[in-house]
Amino acid sequence: MKKLVIIPVIAIIVLASVQLMAKSAGTNDGAKNVKLESSLAGVSAGNNISQIAVKRFQQDFGSVADVLWEKSGSYAKATFYRNGSSVSAWYNKDAKLVGTSSARSFSEMPGKVQEKIKRAYSDYYVVSVLGFDSVRGNRPSGAQNWLIELSDGTAKIIVKVNVSGETTLVKKI
Repeated sequence: MKKLVIIPVIAIIVLASVQLMAKSAGTNDGAKNVKLESSLAGVSAGNNISQIAVKRFQQDFGSVADVLWEKSGSYAKATFYRNGSSVSAWYNKDAKLVGTSSARSFSEMPGKVQEKIKRAYSDYYVVSVLGFDSVRGNRPSGAQNWLIELSDGTAKIIVKVNVSGETTLVKKI
């Protein structure tokens, strides 16, 4: 039951983070950000990022340069580049990895899910897609969700979609 609550909460936090990153285009909007190289030197109690989360990140992803840490609700989010793409790793208050998120392409979604979205939202076009991969322990759980920003030319909506194609309207913009 906890997993069912955590995924939508993280999805909303991810969505808010993506919107803020797009709006700020590289500016700091007041969020507590800490850029770390591959050491713990930049982490202090004043920035609210757990040193345990940073150590776990290093265990989970190895030595990664230019990691941007920020507090997002009760989660610590580490954003970094892997294979040329921006990825965010989400850690809970116990410093356990709960999932990763990254920008995706609509074509990366399963065909049946794409068709369902096209039918259900035929008056809309896809603006952006964000994928969220849940983690159980340190392994992907197979639970994959997407946040899709859709527009009809005048209004935008955010829809959450799971691997079965079940959709939930998250937000009207």
